[in-house]
Amino acid sequence: MDFDFSNDMRKGTYNAKFVKSGEHVFDAVMFAGTVGVYTGVKYGGFGITLNERTERQTTVTALKSIWSAFTGVTEVSWLVRDTLTKCEDFKCA
Repeated sequence: MDFDFSNDMRKGTYNAKFVKSGEHVFDAVMFAGTVGVYTGVKYGGFGITLNERTERQTTVTALKSIWSAFTGVTEVSWLVRDTLTKCEDFKCA
């Protein structure tokens, strides 16, 4: 959390417990307002953390993001969430 606005992000950070059909699936560190997962752990299975650095948002990068949304590109935080939901071990992840 070394972004220019990290103090604001810290205020909206919380630990979430994901449950499906009454069963504990995984835990994740979440940021208020997001639904994707950037850091999570499936106890007895694996842990995963997304660590990336992206270029500053410009008109071009904003248009790339919009284009991706309409062409079926999966946002990486959704891939992390799906992996934690579906995989039981490191090999699957």
